[in-house]
Amino acid sequence: MYSAKDGGDAARISRTPQAESQITWSPDSRTLVYSSDREGTDHLFLYDFATGAEKRLTSGPDADHSARFSPDGKSLAFIRGNSELHVLDIASSRERVVAKGIFNRPPFTGVDHWCASNVHLLA
Repeated sequence: MYSAKDGGDAARISRTPQAESQITWSPDSRTLVYSSDREGTDHLFLYDFATGAEKRLTSGPDADHSARFSPDGKSLAFIRGNSELHVLDIASSRERVVAKGIFNRPPFTGVDHWCASNVHLLA
């Protein structure tokens, strides 16, 4: 995966040959989160442009996808295993299940929006 500043050269931000997708930018544009199947199951990774560091955010047997930052950039909502809506506190790495259901069929195909108060999610 590559990134480029306005008119600048692209810089590689990951070093894996596996599929990486579903990129979402943090509200301050300093980090991004993406899904990678580098270990055989999609999990979420965070890339910090200031440090050039990559951090694995999720793990486990079920795939994680459709990540969206909260408006304040402190939390990340995502779907796990197409059946659970999770919210991850990025600073503490604590996650919680906020809803269960079927999230792989229309109209529920991912996390669409957070409200401005960082309290409500539309999935």
